[in-house]
Amino acid sequence: MAQCVDLRRERIVAADRFLLDTNVIMAVSSLYSSVRTQSYLTFLEKTQRVGASVTVSILSLLELGHVVERLRFRELGGTLGDSAELKRFRSDRPQRERVAQDVAVTWNEIAGFATVLAIDLPTTFAPELLGQLASTTLDTYDYAFIDQARRAEISTIVSDDGDFKSATGIIIFTANAKVLA
Repeated sequence: MAQCVDLRRERIVAADRFLLDTNVIMAVSSLYSSVRTQSYLTFLEKTQRVGASVTVSILSLLELGHVVERLRFRELGGTLGDSAELKRFRSDRPQRERVAQDVAVTWNEIAGFATVLAIDLPTTFAPELLGQLASTTLDTYDYAFIDQARRAEISTIVSDDGDFKSATGIIIFTANAKVLA
């Protein structure tokens, strides 16, 4: 089990290294918000003030595109299980431009102050993932995200996602009471 820490109460020092999960990127974006937005914004301001390292994964850009597309699709009444309807949505030029703009704005807000971690998954990643998939609540994206963090020697992930609790050897900084429970 991962160690879970309330980021609103934890002391941050310059030597700390954090990897931001996509849900935190969404929470602090000027385009979206959540009930915990202020907690994550305050935390990120603290990291900048003390000089701690904040990193984002290029994997988050991929997930961000997917999440934003689903949000905009549902706003228009789209049904996520209808792939033909989703393909029509993707072909709607104004909607596609809106999704692209939202993704770019959200990503650029974060990439403006965070270090971007490139994808570096070796060929051994596939058998490792397949061997672990049944024994964890992590989806394949989250597994890749944690694997990437470990390879970059970052053990602290800032996330609102309770699925990370099933991972070993990481620390989750969160403002989510359900994750902390």
